[in-house]
Amino acid sequence: MRVCPLLGWLDAGRTRAGCLAHPAVTGGADLRDQGVYDAGICESFLCPSHSWLGEDEAELVDFACSDAWLYGLVVTDVPFVRAVLEAVGRLAGARLERRHLERPAVRDGLRRLFALKEELEPGSEGLFGAFRPGAEGEPVPRLIDYESMGREGSPWDAILLCVGADPRSGNDLDRLEEEVRARLEGCARALRG
Repeated sequence: MRVCPLLGWLDAGRTRAGCLAHPAVTGGADLRDQGVYDAGICESFLCPSHSWLGEDEAELVDFACSDAWLYGLVVTDVPFVRAVLEAVGRLAGARLERRHLERPAVRDGLRRLFALKEELEPGSEGLFGAFRPGAEGEPVPRLIDYESMGREGSPWDAILLCVGADPRSGNDLDRLEEEVRARLEGCARALRG
C-alpha cells in the first residue's frame, strides 16, 4: 500500500484531512501529479467503504468517532462496524440509529466500542481484521482457533476477529472478550435508557 505524502490536515484544528496539493487548497494550482498518485486517480478515487457501508452506517461512525484517527481506523473496517452495530442492537432490543447518538451516553458508548481499534496490543503476526488475502487476493475469513485453547466460541466472535483476538496477535482473548462484552453492554444499556 502506498501512502501519499500530500495527505495532511486541511484546517488548524486538525479536524479535516485531505489533499494538500488539491487546487481548492493551493488556491488554484493543481499539484496532485507530484504525489504518489496522479490527479486523475485522486479525482476518481473513493475509499471502498464508500461503496460498502450504507449511509446510515457511515453516519453512525462519523458522529461517534471523536477524531480523524479513530474515524479512519473504524470506517475502513466494514465487518467491524457491522458486527458492533448488530451486537448493540441485539443486546438493546432495538436498532441503533443516528438519532440515538444525540444522547451523549449512547454516543460515548459507541465511541468506546469503536475505540477498541486504538487499544490493541501490536500484532506479532499482523493478525488483524476478519479477512486475510487468499491465493488470488480474494478475502478469506479468519477463524479464531477456540478449540486449540480448549474453549467454546464467543458470542462476540465477529468483533473479536476484527480486533485481532487471536493467541498469535499479542492480544489476550479472555481479557479482550470481557472488554468487548462490557463495552457492548454499556452501549446497549445507554440505548435502552
